[in-house]
Amino acid sequence: MFLMFFTFAIFSGDSMTFEQLYYFQVVANLLNFTKAADVLYISQPTLSRHIAALENELGTRLLIRDNRQVALTTAGEILLEGSNTMLEQYSLIRQRIHQADAGISGELTVASMSLYYSELYNLFQQYHLRYPDVIFRLQFHDMGLFSEAVTSGKADVAIGYSMELTEETDEFEIIPLYQEHFVAFMSELHPYAKRRTLSMAELRDQHLLFLSQTRYAFVREIWEHANYEFFLSSSLHTTDSLDSIILQIRANPQAVTLLPQSAALENIRACAIVEISDLDSDYETVMVCKKGNRSPALHNFLEMVRDIYGDGPLHL
Repeated sequence: MFLMFFTFAIFSGDSMTFEQLYYFQVVANLLNFTKAADVLYISQPTLSRHIAALENELGTRLLIRDNRQVALTTAGEILLEGSNTMLEQYSLIRQRIHQADAGISGELTVASMSLYYSELYNLFQQYHLRYPDVIFRLQFHDMGLFSEAVTSGKADVAIGYSMELTEETDEFEIIPLYQEHFVAFMSELHPYAKRRTLSMAELRDQHLLFLSQTRYAFVREIWEHANYEFFLSSSLHTTDSLDSIILQIRANPQAVTLLPQSAALENIRACAIVEISDLDSDYETVMVCKKGNRSPALHNFLEMVRDIYGDGPLHL
């Protein structure tokens, strides 16, 4: 009953305040107005006025005062018990609010492809150690679903390939992280597995696997930009899943695919990576967030990102 009444009193525009409750709590614990006024750094008449206002608000006496002592009434004992709980809760709420404003609590969601960047995962770990009270969520997404997570509000920040960004990037803050390119990826048993470089002409007659251009529109843009769009029309082996391509490469020693360098490095087990000598496929791995996102947790995260990548994208 007290909690219900107290909540009503605070939010209905009545005069009861946390300050008055705190003053009452000090007097009730010390049972001495002079000592309580000293502790509170206010005058005794000012303290008496606050207690009188609180009693007037509640319509009952809280303290029995005479020249020699101060004692709690039954109503005062009830109020003291309830005020202890409420003031503790209020203190915790204020602490949480200050922590959230400072970005040392709250939530941060990062949407990322599964990337082979040790600096990036070290960053995630350092952020968690520095801000242990922030709930850190790392969501993995496939290529082609890059900025959607940030645009829809499902993530505060997303990490993906620059080639996936549309021309409408004004709504994003973009931080380049890594500079990389496409490489030939094949089983370690493939005849070309020991080569250091290959030409696109040498790859043309291979059993080629590609990410589906219907789902990954940026794939066509890369090949068209490099004047190798014939690969898309000549290859019938397409899939909507990077994992499916990796499995097929490991199962078929004759198969070859072209992958982002980081994706190839992450899946290197039982496979080989060969550089392509005549393919202009440079791009960046970037981090994006929506402009205007005022999350303090995001602000602190981006400050750590800029400390690492502020001089420009790193090279693998």
